[in-house]
Amino acid sequence: MRADNLNYALMIYLLMGEYERAIAKMDAALALTRAIGNEWGETFAQTWIGAVFVELGEITRALDVMHEAIRLGARSLNAPLITTRADLARLYTDLGETERALGLAQAALQTAAKRFPAMRHLPLGALIHALCARGQVDAARAALRASPTPLVLNENSRFRANS
Repeated sequence: MRADNLNYALMIYLLMGEYERAIAKMDAALALTRAIGNEWGETFAQTWIGAVFVELGEITRALDVMHEAIRLGARSLNAPLITTRADLARLYTDLGETERALGLAQAALQTAAKRFPAMRHLPLGALIHALCARGQVDAARAALRASPTPLVLNENSRFRANS
């Protein structure tokens, strides 16, 4: 439970833009989850933090943590197979490695379509970003047109406004 609380604190600090505190929580969560052999928690701790390292200009650390989240996610927590792959695809696009970015974005989009359709917007955005960076604007438009209708919050009873 302590590891889970550290991970949720990490997410809160991330969303608040308190990056140093998010990193501190990640470090604490990683130490604990590794000590107790909790691979799911270890994966969770690394799933979103890569974006923080990008914001701080720590590109090597961002790449390392993103790759590790994806590697572990294949065995434990599948979210990084969508979210972290999409973030990594955007980073590779920005680094000029669009071919690598396209592969990651397409893999993330396939995983989202199979497992978490509501999350498909993340890899779709990464795919379109990579295509546009390559000058393939028509292909980007086609990918957007081929995408299923976006999630409409009013269709989800959890978000429907009370009448």
